Amino acid sequence: MPALLAHLRTVALSAPLILIVGAMPQPAWAQAQEKLLRGDAVTEANLLEALTPSAAPSAAPPAADGDAQVRSRGFKVSSVPGAGVGAKKPPAASLLITFETNSATLTSQAKELLNVVAGALSNDKLKPFAFTIVGHADVRGSPGSNMVLSQQRAEAVRQYLITVHHLPGEKLNAIGKGDTEPLNRIDIAAAENRRVAFVTGAK
Repeated sequence: MPALLAHLRTVALSAPLILIVGAMPQPAWAQAQEKLLRGDAVTEANLLEALTPSAAPSAAPPAADGDAQVRSRGFKVSSVPGAGVGAKKPPAASLLITFETNSATLTSQAKELLNVVAGALSNDKLKPFAFTIVGHADVRGSPGSNMVLSQQRAEAVRQYLITVHHLPGEKLNAIGKGDTEPLNRIDIAAAENRRVAFVTGAK
């Protein structure tokens, strides 16, 4: 028995670690890598940088053995169809958009920020793209009410951009995520947990 255990231990230590690269398809807003912009950082230039998709990298050449595996120092990385370039997170920018207490009414400060957003979305670099406006809330209040309020606030942002700046409504989608995706998990009442994110979608 000791000899058998020693043999199994040797096999386990010499076996390659297999890492599966890829994930089940998700909506763009669920995969987005957010960049939080505050105060004076909310400029058209910063929004363009945060929201403009980067050029897609060229595909890697096929492996010599044809099995799409790369071996290095005992590790074997296996690719999954649809992974790699397709799994890249879309660009996104989060803003601390303020509303009247427990309502979806935009404050004057929020409108000033959205005026800057409108200028960026109207720029030739971003004009071809559609965007998802994602509302977030902190955990104060019930999950159900937070979900409803975050949806209403995302809709308020969308309507402001459409009615005031005449951005095409068909390229703006609004969803609420409630309190399910806090940026600050230590301070649950942090301002960044009550935010609105813009996620770049398809052209």
